[in-house]
Amino acid sequence: MFYVFIPSSLRIYFEKFRLSIMKYLSIVLAFFLFACGSPQTEEVVSKPPVPEQIDTSNSLVIGDPVSYSLDDILIFPVGRSYSPDIIKKKIPITPSSNQEKETIIILRSYYATDGAMMFDRTANAEFRNDLQLKSDIQNLIFYNKKTKKSYSLYYDSLHILSFAIHEDYKKPMIFYRIVKTDFNGDSMYTDEDAVVLYVSDLNGKNFKQITPDETYYDGYTEYLEDDMILVKTLRDLNGDSTFTALDETDYTEVDLIHPKFGESIFAEGLKDSLRVMMGRR
Repeated sequence: MFYVFIPSSLRIYFEKFRLSIMKYLSIVLAFFLFACGSPQTEEVVSKPPVPEQIDTSNSLVIGDPVSYSLDDILIFPVGRSYSPDIIKKKIPITPSSNQEKETIIILRSYYATDGAMMFDRTANAEFRNDLQLKSDIQNLIFYNKKTKKSYSLYYDSLHILSFAIHEDYKKPMIFYRIVKTDFNGDSMYTDEDAVVLYVSDLNGKNFKQITPDETYYDGYTEYLEDDMILVKTLRDLNGDSTFTALDETDYTEVDLIHPKFGESIFAEGLKDSLRVMMGRR
Protein backbone atom coordinates (compact mmCIF):
# COMPACT_ATOMS: atom_id res chain seq x y z
CA MET A 1 0.00 0.00 0.00
CA PHE A 2 1.35 3.34 -1.00
CA TYR A 3 0.81 6.60 0.87
CA VAL A 4 1.01 10.01 -0.79
CA PHE A 5 2.58 12.62 1.34
CA ILE A 6 0.84 16.04 0.99
CA PRO A 7 2.41 18.98 2.69
CA SER A 8 0.25 20.69 5.33
CA SER A 9 0.35 24.02 3.50
CA LEU A 10 -1.13 22.39 0.39
CA ARG A 11 -3.86 20.66 2.42
CA ILE A 12 -4.90 24.01 3.90
CA TYR A 13 -5.11 25.49 0.38
CA PHE A 14 -7.34 22.64 -0.90
CA GLU A 15 -9.60 22.93 2.15
CA LYS A 16 -10.12 26.67 1.53
CA PHE A 17 -10.84 25.95 -2.15
CA ARG A 18 -13.43 23.28 -1.21
CA LEU A 19 -15.22 25.67 1.18
CA SER A 20 -15.31 28.42 -1.50
CA ILE A 21 -16.84 26.01 -4.04
CA MET A 22 -19.50 24.86 -1.52
CA LYS A 23 -20.39 28.47 -0.65
CA TYR A 24 -20.76 29.39 -4.35
CA LEU A 25 -22.95 26.32 -5.05
CA SER A 26 -25.21 27.13 -2.09
CA ILE A 27 -25.78 30.69 -3.41
CA VAL A 28 -26.58 29.39 -6.92
CA LEU A 29 -28.97 26.76 -5.50
CA ALA A 30 -30.77 29.36 -3.35
CA PHE A 31 -31.23 31.69 -6.34
CA PHE A 32 -32.51 28.81 -8.49
CA LEU A 33 -35.04 27.77 -5.85
CA PHE A 34 -36.28 31.36 -5.50
CA ALA A 35 -36.63 31.81 -9.25
CA CYS A 36 -38.56 28.54 -9.64
CA GLY A 37 -40.85 29.17 -6.69
CA SER A 38 -44.60 29.77 -6.99
CA PRO A 39 -45.30 33.08 -8.77
CA GLN A 40 -47.19 35.80 -6.92
CA THR A 41 -50.74 36.15 -8.23
CA GLU A 42 -51.82 39.76 -8.77
CA GLU A 43 -55.41 40.63 -7.97
CA VAL A 44 -57.18 41.63 -11.19
CA VAL A 45 -59.63 44.49 -10.67
CA SER A 46 -62.30 44.60 -13.37
CA LYS A 47 -62.99 48.08 -14.68
CA PRO A 48 -66.51 49.16 -15.59
CA PRO A 49 -67.10 49.35 -19.35
CA VAL A 50 -66.69 52.79 -20.87
CA PRO A 51 -70.04 53.95 -22.24
CA GLU A 52 -70.13 54.32 -26.00
CA GLN A 53 -69.96 57.94 -27.11
CA ILE A 54 -72.62 58.91 -29.62
CA ASP A 55 -71.49 61.35 -32.27
CA THR A 56 -74.52 63.34 -33.43
CA SER A 57 -72.58 66.08 -35.23
CA ASN A 58 -73.47 64.71 -38.66
CA SER A 59 -76.81 63.14 -37.82
CA LEU A 60 -79.56 64.08 -40.27
CA VAL A 61 -82.48 64.80 -37.95
CA ILE A 62 -85.78 64.94 -39.84
CA GLY A 63 -88.76 66.05 -37.79
CA ASP A 64 -92.42 65.10 -38.02
CA PRO A 65 -94.31 66.07 -41.22
CA VAL A 66 -96.38 69.25 -41.38
CA SER A 67 -99.64 69.29 -43.33
CA TYR A 68 -100.97 72.53 -44.79
CA SER A 69 -103.20 73.87 -47.56
CA LEU A 70 -101.59 71.85 -50.37
CA ASP A 71 -103.14 68.43 -49.78
CA ASP A 72 -100.54 66.52 -51.80
CA ILE A 73 -97.48 68.06 -50.12
CA LEU A 74 -95.94 67.50 -46.68
CA ILE A 75 -93.18 69.64 -45.16
CA PHE A 76 -90.48 67.99 -43.03
CA PRO A 77 -88.20 70.20 -40.89
CA VAL A 78 -84.52 69.21 -40.93
CA GLY A 79 -81.99 70.23 -38.29
CA ARG A 80 -79.85 69.30 -35.32
CA SER A 81 -79.87 69.50 -31.54
CA TYR A 82 -77.44 71.79 -29.69
CA SER A 83 -77.32 69.35 -26.73
CA PRO A 84 -79.33 66.18 -27.38
CA ASP A 85 -81.20 64.71 -24.42
CA ILE A 86 -80.20 61.07 -24.39
CA ILE A 87 -82.52 58.72 -22.52
CA LYS A 88 -82.93 54.96 -22.25
CA LYS A 89 -86.21 53.38 -23.18
CA LYS A 90 -87.30 49.75 -23.22
CA ILE A 91 -88.96 48.64 -26.42
CA PRO A 92 -90.19 45.20 -27.59
CA ILE A 93 -87.76 43.37 -29.86
CA THR A 94 -90.68 42.08 -31.94
CA PRO A 95 -94.40 42.92 -31.78
CA SER A 96 -95.22 39.42 -30.52
CA SER A 97 -92.31 39.11 -28.09
CA ASN A 98 -92.28 39.90 -24.39
CA GLN A 99 -88.53 40.46 -24.44
CA GLU A 100 -87.22 43.97 -24.18
CA LYS A 101 -83.96 45.75 -24.85
CA GLU A 102 -82.57 49.17 -24.11
CA THR A 103 -82.00 51.70 -26.85
CA ILE A 104 -80.86 55.30 -27.07
CA ILE A 105 -83.43 57.91 -28.03
CA ILE A 106 -82.35 61.44 -28.90
CA LEU A 107 -84.98 64.04 -28.07
CA ARG A 108 -85.60 65.87 -31.31
CA SER A 109 -87.02 69.29 -31.98
CA TYR A 110 -90.38 69.94 -33.52
CA TYR A 111 -92.56 72.61 -35.04
CA ALA A 112 -95.69 73.67 -33.23
CA THR A 113 -98.67 75.88 -34.01
CA ASP A 114 -100.26 78.25 -31.55
CA GLY A 115 -102.53 80.95 -32.94
CA ALA A 116 -102.44 82.90 -29.68
CA MET A 117 -98.68 83.41 -30.00
CA MET A 118 -98.28 83.73 -33.77
CA PHE A 119 -95.67 86.15 -35.02
CA ASP A 120 -97.43 86.39 -38.40
CA ARG A 121 -100.91 87.28 -37.20
CA THR A 122 -102.55 87.50 -40.65
CA ALA A 123 -101.31 84.07 -41.82
CA ASN A 124 -103.66 81.12 -42.29
CA ALA A 125 -101.23 78.98 -40.29
CA GLU A 126 -97.81 79.42 -38.75
CA PHE A 127 -95.28 76.78 -37.76
CA ARG A 128 -92.57 77.74 -35.26
CA ASN A 129 -89.55 76.08 -33.73
CA ASP A 130 -90.57 76.28 -30.07
CA LEU A 131 -87.22 74.84 -28.93
CA GLN A 132 -84.85 77.48 -30.30
CA LEU A 133 -82.47 77.18 -27.34
CA LYS A 134 -82.21 73.41 -27.82
CA SER A 135 -82.38 72.90 -31.56
CA ASP A 136 -81.60 74.47 -34.91
CA ILE A 137 -83.86 73.96 -37.95
CA GLN A 138 -81.61 74.31 -40.99
CA ASN A 139 -83.83 73.34 -43.92
CA LEU A 140 -87.21 72.03 -45.04
CA ILE A 141 -87.98 69.01 -47.22
CA PHE A 142 -91.07 69.19 -49.42
CA TYR A 143 -92.53 65.75 -50.20
CA ASN A 144 -95.23 65.25 -52.83
CA LYS A 145 -97.39 62.28 -51.84
CA LYS A 146 -98.81 62.00 -55.32
CA THR A 147 -95.60 62.04 -57.37
CA LYS A 148 -93.47 60.46 -54.58
CA LYS A 149 -90.78 63.10 -55.19
CA SER A 150 -89.03 65.23 -52.58
CA TYR A 151 -86.75 68.27 -52.63
CA SER A 152 -85.18 70.69 -50.16
CA LEU A 153 -86.17 74.33 -49.83
CA TYR A 154 -82.66 75.66 -50.55
CA TYR A 155 -78.95 74.75 -50.72
CA ASP A 156 -77.31 77.17 -48.33
CA SER A 157 -76.48 77.64 -44.64
CA LEU A 158 -79.64 79.14 -43.14
CA HIS A 159 -81.63 78.71 -39.92
CA ILE A 160 -85.44 78.75 -39.90
CA LEU A 161 -87.28 80.16 -36.88
CA SER A 162 -90.77 79.86 -38.37
CA PHE A 163 -92.76 79.79 -41.58
CA ALA A 164 -96.27 81.09 -42.21
CA ILE A 165 -98.80 80.06 -44.84
CA HIS A 166 -100.61 82.81 -46.76
CA GLU A 167 -103.11 81.03 -48.98
CA ASP A 168 -105.57 83.95 -49.28
CA TYR A 169 -103.26 86.16 -51.35
CA LYS A 170 -103.85 86.43 -55.11
CA LYS A 171 -100.53 84.63 -55.39
CA PRO A 172 -100.43 82.31 -52.33
CA MET A 173 -97.04 82.11 -50.66
CA ILE A 174 -95.04 81.19 -47.55
CA PHE A 175 -93.25 83.75 -45.36
CA TYR A 176 -90.09 82.53 -43.59
CA ARG A 177 -88.31 84.10 -40.61
CA ILE A 178 -84.67 83.13 -41.11
CA VAL A 179 -81.35 83.72 -39.34
CA LYS A 180 -78.31 83.78 -41.63
CA THR A 181 -75.48 84.38 -39.13
CA ASP A 182 -74.82 84.16 -35.39
CA PHE A 183 -75.26 87.93 -35.06
CA ASN A 184 -74.85 88.18 -31.27
CA GLY A 185 -72.12 85.52 -31.00
CA ASP A 186 -73.85 83.15 -28.56
CA SER A 187 -73.28 80.05 -30.79
CA MET A 188 -77.03 79.65 -31.38
CA TYR A 189 -79.51 80.89 -33.97
CA THR A 190 -82.56 82.45 -32.31
CA ASP A 191 -84.86 85.48 -32.22
CA GLU A 192 -81.98 87.36 -30.57
CA ASP A 193 -80.03 87.40 -33.86
CA ALA A 194 -80.68 89.36 -37.05
CA VAL A 195 -83.88 87.89 -38.58
CA VAL A 196 -84.46 88.14 -42.33
CA LEU A 197 -87.71 87.72 -44.26
CA TYR A 198 -87.78 85.20 -47.12
CA VAL A 199 -90.76 84.17 -49.26
CA SER A 200 -91.59 81.30 -51.62
CA ASP A 201 -94.52 79.79 -53.47
CA LEU A 202 -96.68 77.37 -51.46
CA ASN A 203 -94.71 74.43 -52.87
CA GLY A 204 -91.38 75.92 -51.75
CA LYS A 205 -90.32 77.07 -55.22
CA ASN A 206 -89.04 80.59 -56.03
CA PHE A 207 -87.41 81.00 -52.62
CA LYS A 208 -86.23 84.64 -52.29
CA GLN A 209 -84.72 86.97 -49.70
CA ILE A 210 -86.79 90.11 -49.11
CA THR A 211 -85.16 92.14 -46.30
CA PRO A 212 -81.44 93.04 -45.96
CA ASP A 213 -78.80 91.11 -44.01
CA GLU A 214 -78.00 92.27 -40.46
CA THR A 215 -81.47 93.77 -39.97
CA TYR A 216 -84.35 92.49 -37.86
CA TYR A 217 -87.64 91.64 -39.58
CA ASP A 218 -90.20 93.10 -37.15
CA GLY A 219 -93.51 92.55 -38.96
CA TYR A 220 -95.49 94.06 -41.81
CA THR A 221 -98.66 95.92 -42.77
CA GLU A 222 -100.88 94.58 -45.53
CA TYR A 223 -102.33 96.62 -48.40
CA LEU A 224 -104.06 93.82 -50.28
CA GLU A 225 -105.98 96.17 -52.57
CA ASP A 226 -102.57 97.15 -53.96
CA ASP A 227 -101.12 93.61 -53.70
CA MET A 228 -98.28 94.86 -51.51
CA ILE A 229 -97.05 94.92 -47.93
CA LEU A 230 -94.80 97.32 -46.04
CA VAL A 231 -92.22 95.39 -44.06
CA LYS A 232 -90.80 96.94 -40.89
CA THR A 233 -87.13 96.28 -40.07
CA LEU A 234 -84.73 97.32 -37.31
CA ARG A 235 -81.05 98.14 -37.83
CA ASP A 236 -78.43 97.85 -35.09
CA LEU A 237 -77.20 101.42 -35.46
CA ASN A 238 -75.21 101.53 -32.19
CA GLY A 239 -73.42 98.23 -32.92
CA ASP A 240 -74.21 96.46 -29.64
CA SER A 241 -75.34 93.26 -31.46
CA THR A 242 -78.87 93.52 -30.07
CA PHE A 243 -82.16 94.79 -31.45
CA THR A 244 -84.41 96.99 -29.31
CA ALA A 245 -87.07 99.66 -29.78
CA LEU A 246 -84.27 102.26 -29.61
CA ASP A 247 -82.65 100.97 -32.82
CA GLU A 248 -83.30 102.61 -36.17
CA THR A 249 -86.39 101.46 -38.07
CA ASP A 250 -87.09 101.36 -41.76
CA TYR A 251 -89.87 100.22 -44.12
CA THR A 252 -89.55 98.16 -47.26
CA GLU A 253 -92.26 97.78 -49.92
CA VAL A 254 -92.84 94.25 -51.22
CA ASP A 255 -94.88 93.40 -54.33
CA LEU A 256 -96.94 90.29 -53.49
CA ILE A 257 -97.39 89.31 -57.15
CA HIS A 258 -93.73 89.65 -58.13
CA PRO A 259 -91.80 89.54 -54.85
CA LYS A 260 -88.13 90.49 -54.90
CA PHE A 261 -85.47 91.96 -52.63
CA GLY A 262 -87.15 95.04 -51.15
CA GLU A 263 -85.89 98.58 -51.08
CA SER A 264 -86.57 101.24 -48.48
CA ILE A 265 -89.49 103.51 -49.34
CA PHE A 266 -87.46 106.43 -47.96
CA ALA A 267 -84.47 107.86 -49.84
CA GLU A 268 -81.14 107.83 -48.02
CA GLY A 269 -80.82 111.61 -48.51
CA LEU A 270 -84.12 112.15 -46.71
CA LYS A 271 -83.08 109.90 -43.83
CA ASP A 272 -79.69 111.61 -43.57
CA SER A 273 -81.28 115.06 -43.38
CA LEU A 274 -83.69 113.84 -40.70
CA ARG A 275 -80.81 112.41 -38.65
CA VAL A 276 -79.01 115.77 -38.79
CA MET A 277 -82.16 117.66 -37.89
CA MET A 278 -82.84 115.35 -34.92
CA GLY A 279 -79.28 115.57 -33.68
CA ARG A 280 -78.47 111.93 -34.41
CA ARG A 281 -75.07 112.95 -35.79
